[in-house]
Amino acid sequence: MLLDHYKDAYVDIYEFIEDCSFGTRKCNIDSDFVPILNSVYGQCFTFNHIDANMTDMTVSRAGPAFGLRLRLNIKQEDYLYSTDTAGARITVHNKGEHPFPETIGYSAKVGTRTSVGITVVETLRLPAPWGNCTSNSDIRSRVPYFYQGSYTSQGCVFSCLALKMAESCGCLHQNYPKPSGMITVNVDNKTTTVESSQLPYCNMTTKACADNAETNLLGSGEINSESCGCHPACHSNDYQAAISMSSFPSDKYLEERKKEMTSKGGLQIALRNSGYIHGPRIWGFP
Repeated sequence: MLLDHYKDAYVDIYEFIEDCSFGTRKCNIDSDFVPILNSVYGQCFTFNHIDANMTDMTVSRAGPAFGLRLRLNIKQEDYLYSTDTAGARITVHNKGEHPFPETIGYSAKVGTRTSVGITVVETLRLPAPWGNCTSNSDIRSRVPYFYQGSYTSQGCVFSCLALKMAESCGCLHQNYPKPSGMITVNVDNKTTTVESSQLPYCNMTTKACADNAETNLLGSGEINSESCGCHPACHSNDYQAAISMSSFPSDKYLEERKKEMTSKGGLQIALRNSGYIHGPRIWGFP
């Protein structure tokens, strides 16, 4: 089943983001954010995405007043019983890269004001014969890479995993990108070579095969950067975060909010679901 089949269960961005500003201007929710599907967190939203209908957002001064500020409502009443934590997940990445919040990210607590200070570390690596890195021009020629945008080693590993699962089960796992080109797959215990675009997504029967393949491949350590040939990117930016938190809301702010609430129940719901996020703001470029 495709993730798109769960559209009605996705979080509504207008309910999720109660307030947003960047520097001195208010955000335009329609144009400033691009929805990104994630197998763990569902529908996420990327600010300043390369596909967004907006000019590049830059900061010239440090401090929370000059970066991105968000007040979020996570709507815990819509959570499933299997969800044991409440909050928001933050990932800072280059605008041309696909985000992976399940592996690279930070969590923001409900009922807090979270401030994220960012230090950018730029790394340039030498290609062969002096080094062993992968550039964007190497994508799909040297390594399997099925995500849109710039190359990352994490995206390469997930692409490698998607390819292995398709080969093992003859279907495409909905949690991973769709492979491209000709691949050799196992269909009804017969090995055949097919165009990957012709493969169906896993249904309720074949998904069990794909899930087992995922568990076995990851659990055995067969899928990793070395076995998949997923070398570091020749040019990468790492965003090192310093996170601080304070209680939100304050007593005085709460008094003002009480005037806006029509019932005690409404106020309790707001307190259980609200959080404020400052960041990212740039501290320096080593």
